Amino acid sequence: MSDEIEDDWIWLIATISRAADRNWEISGSRTLSNEAAEDLKAKGRFINEVVKQREFERVVEAVRRWVETLEGVERQLRDQGTLSAGLRAAAALDLIALARSVELCEDALVETARRGAALDA
Repeated sequence: MSDEIEDDWIWLIATISRAADRNWEISGSRTLSNEAAEDLKAKGRFINEVVKQREFERVVEAVRRWVETLEGVERQLRDQGTLSAGLRAAAALDLIALARSVELCEDALVETARRGAALDA
């Protein structure tokens, strides 16, 4: 899209919801300045880049494993009243893996933000 065309656009942000009849309803809207629209688009691009990163996928996978482990802990405590050594070890290792994946994701986010700032400069 050329900048000339976008300069003539009126940018809106709206609140929409799905009605019982499965049609979409717009319950409110407001006009955005070109600067606010550009800022919103840049933030959207940043989020899209983040979720594509391998480090983000690792966090999602680590959270999935941690939730599964917690469900196993809950079951075992309910059924046996105690935790096996294996499940205690798995919980500890899964928690360490989760913390490490979050650290790596944070580092990647900082790098992504730096690259974005360098591109904007």
